[in-house]
Amino acid sequence: MATTSTVRRAVRTRWAAIGAAVAVTLGAGGIGAVSAQIGSGERPVTVTITPRRILDTRFGIGLDGQFTTNSPRDLQVTGDIEVAGANNTTLVGTVVPPGASAVLLNVTVITPTHFGHLSLRPAGATGLPTTANVNFPAGSVTPNSATIDLSAAGALELWLVTASSSGTAHVVVDVLGYTFDHNHDDRYPT
Repeated sequence: MATTSTVRRAVRTRWAAIGAAVAVTLGAGGIGAVSAQIGSGERPVTVTITPRRILDTRFGIGLDGQFTTNSPRDLQVTGDIEVAGANNTTLVGTVVPPGASAVLLNVTVITPTHFGHLSLRPAGATGLPTTANVNFPAGSVTPNSATIDLSAAGALELWLVTASSSGTAHVVVDVLGYTFDHNHDDRYPT
């Protein structure tokens, strides 16, 4: 059984520990006020999907025929478009809804006649492309992933460049997801 003096000593020890903690806290800069702000505004929201093929020039899905050097082609991505069905048949469906601002893609260049690169950018962009999304050697099958902004109409421009002015290649594009610019009020501390 604890004596009265033992209990008093325990209480004094606790108060001494609390006092020391307060002294350290105040000595280290005081007690800071914590605040939370509500964040809002445009933030991209990414939606991933089961991959869907929207371009395969070998089978006329999306666009017909091979790409030719320095002949850019536009590909509609949003809304009702051609997509690959079973056994490379062509179906019509919506893979990326209207209003999407960007797409997540797998892009494959197949059997190019010369080495070169493929550039993707929003349709309607001006000037020459300044980036390469897929660099490939001649005769290869070369894939790469890319996230590309869409034009306001929901389309991409694909631009093939090879070492020869007569170079060609087949191109395949699979959509893995898309991005929306979303205005939201997150109600979480920022």
